[in-house]
Amino acid sequence: MGCVGDAVAQRWEHHPVYSKRRGVAAMVEGLLWSGPLMHLAYSLFEHILPIGNNMGFALIHVLLDSLLLDSVFVTSAFWITGLLEGFSFKQLRQQYQRDIGGTLKASWLTSLFLLPVEVVCFRYLPVTYRVLAVNVLDIVWDTVISFMSHKTRGKELASTTTDESLLQSPILSPSDAVLATN
Repeated sequence: MGCVGDAVAQRWEHHPVYSKRRGVAAMVEGLLWSGPLMHLAYSLFEHILPIGNNMGFALIHVLLDSLLLDSVFVTSAFWITGLLEGFSFKQLRQQYQRDIGGTLKASWLTSLFLLPVEVVCFRYLPVTYRVLAVNVLDIVWDTVISFMSHKTRGKELASTTTDESLLQSPILSPSDAVLATN
């Protein structure tokens, strides 16, 4: 789902060439980090505060997901995808410090927009299906987070890439060009 959200974000950003590396980075982050963490967290939430027939408890689960987990996922989106795209720790640290506030705000606003549907999913779906349902909804969230976490990466790349011809190549996207220069 992260790869789909990133593809929509790239289209939204009007990228002339789809960055496969960026899409794969989003997919790997979701498969190896966000997805497993969601399964563990949702099971833990259900163990600590079983929803049963209580819509209020479903709302508490969604708020924990939106405020607590989404903050973790935004941070991991910056770091994991950035590293997989070939950015250095220094570049990512600078970008993180500059962009984390706006990205978290966008995350929370998107989650607020999706909140009614998520509450219904949490209330009526068994815990084993909640991750799948939320992941489908999260295509919207992933699009926003990918857009926000990449809106200054291209500028960062342009200021650190010494071979400008790599940025002009129709075969390489900006994130692919970083690898070629390392």
